[in-house]
Amino acid sequence: TTIAVFILFGAFMQGSGTGRLFSNLGAAVAGRYSGGPAKVAVITSGLFGTMSGSSVSNVITTGAMTIPLMVKTGYRPAVAGGIESAASVGGALMPPVMGAAAFVMAEITNIPYGEIVVAAAIGAVLYYFAILAAVHFEARKLGLDPMPLKDIPAWREVLRDAHLVLPIAVLVYLMMERWSGNYAAFCATMAMVAVSMLRARTRMSPFAILDSFAQAGLTMAPLAVSIAGAGIVVSALTATGMVVAFGGIIKGLAGGHLGLLLVLLALTVLVLGLGTPTTPSYIIAAAIGVPQVLELGRPLGVDPLQAHLFTFYFAVIADATPPVAAAAFAAAAIAKSSPTITSVHATRFGIAGFTVGFAFIYDPGIMLRGGVLDIALATSIQVAALTLITAGYAGFLLNPLNPALRVLFGVAGLAAAFAHALDDVTRFAIGVGTLALVAGWQWAASRPRQGEAT
Repeated sequence: TTIAVFILFGAFMQGSGTGRLFSNLGAAVAGRYSGGPAKVAVITSGLFGTMSGSSVSNVITTGAMTIPLMVKTGYRPAVAGGIESAASVGGALMPPVMGAAAFVMAEITNIPYGEIVVAAAIGAVLYYFAILAAVHFEARKLGLDPMPLKDIPAWREVLRDAHLVLPIAVLVYLMMERWSGNYAAFCATMAMVAVSMLRARTRMSPFAILDSFAQAGLTMAPLAVSIAGAGIVVSALTATGMVVAFGGIIKGLAGGHLGLLLVLLALTVLVLGLGTPTTPSYIIAAAIGVPQVLELGRPLGVDPLQAHLFTFYFAVIADATPPVAAAAFAAAAIAKSSPTITSVHATRFGIAGFTVGFAFIYDPGIMLRGGVLDIALATSIQVAALTLITAGYAGFLLNPLNPALRVLFGVAGLAAAFAHALDDVTRFAIGVGTLALVAGWQWAASRPRQGEAT
């Protein structure tokens, strides 16, 4: 019931022209920079994620514009499709309207949806930061151009639809005030209709309102079937004792080591995602693995929200990982490329974001827990780690990186992200120190030497 109300809100957002606002905003913000269309794809897909939890619909909506632009700029079709699918998958992580699995999480854990949104916000931004960093370094290495100026909307055009942000603000405010998700989404939907009337270009006609209801129903129907199917599977697993058996197998393979258990659970979720949509795969994996994570994570103070967000994160990412990746297949159809190769590139651009899933367990500061310093330190560690990993993978920072520096970046990035035996300050020093040293050296080496002529 809660999912249905939020899907209805998303349908009214699209019907009012909020999608146009997001597309124009993405192009205005990122279009002027190197590899502009790819950055527009990332930003626009993240914004669309606020109103659609479906990665496939996100690809179809934004990819129809961004993929041809990326190919025209110089990206290979499979790469363009990979970037779009990696970005679209992350839409289900973006508050305030996350994927359907987030509402199921609230139901399973009895944690208010507003609390889940707050806890997931920084993690979602970090995922998109990782993709943006990967796209930026790739574009700089290949020397790709920005978008043509004629395709970049003026800020005046963006601001003509700016009033459509107000209903989203209403939704966020009501949920922060701990109103029920149903009532907050209902009020935001009513606000969307009212706010759309402020300007002729966004005004929703009776037909547009009816069409929004129809689109919401078309989105709800397959989702209801998926959730019902997942419920049957979980009930069967529970009744036959398979949940306990699978959990015992994973726990036995982990040998009492929390880190190994998390890796096995992540792999389980990714395998489930080969043929199962995000929500059912999350439900099944949560039933199998979350109790084991809570048991082994008790000494670290791991709580249900951390364990469920970890599982949810990988269930979302599974939509873009090969060999069966629904989002990548949809992007490949637009790009006219191989679905398998497109999904490989989607994983390549989103792979650094895999570290963020583990941060929910080991760095709870990214869930806005602790003091300001704790939150800032945890977030900074992840930013440094993601930058190192993506730069090392692409082979570019300020200038191209030689093989030795690429290995150094990979090792330093993984150490900053996963060396939890070290204290946070040391991990921060490793990440930021490596970046600062190499960036400073490249900057100094690229400056004209004193006395060199004109």
